[in-house]
Amino acid sequence: MLKKILKIVLIVLIIIMVLITVYWFGLRGLFAKNSLKRTFNAMTTGDYTGDFYYANSNGAIQKYLDTSELGYLTLTKSTFEVEECDLSWNSFEATATINVSYPNVYQLFNDLYAMVDTIHTTEEINQTLIDALNNESDIDCCEETIEVTIVQYGTKWYLIENEALIDVYSGGLYSEYKNALSEMLAE
Repeated sequence: MLKKILKIVLIVLIIIMVLITVYWFGLRGLFAKNSLKRTFNAMTTGDYTGDFYYANSNGAIQKYLDTSELGYLTLTKSTFEVEECDLSWNSFEATATINVSYPNVYQLFNDLYAMVDTIHTTEEINQTLIDALNNESDIDCCEETIEVTIVQYGTKWYLIENEALIDVYSGGLYSEYKNALSEMLAE
């Protein structure tokens, strides 16, 4: 009777080890890509009621992406394609390569305000850019490959906010602002 119990326990342990191995070396990568795809889907549709796995740069998990109306509109006109997830078997952190296409809001801003002699308020500029994004169909898009960090928490993988993502939902304004600030500080 004891031998029979030991055989059953051994078989159960072997099955558990096989399942853990299959998950760790196979399914884990699929879960990572799936979590990323669902997060990007929420960002581009604006529907945060479903699966949204996002942590801000401080590591706080977000229930939705807190951005301006211009950022929201830029995201809804963007596309994200998960190319690759670089997962190490012994880490709960990974790097993902993402192909992204987003409206070039910075170029739109330059087209509208490069030769203007009058001063406009931030609200006026934002509304003009929003109206242009809503009404124009031939807006230039930026296409880039960015790298993001994802962190595993349970079976979900959370996208960690970084400067590349901020630049995407600002339509390129963030990187231009950062460059201009660096130039001003260097003088």
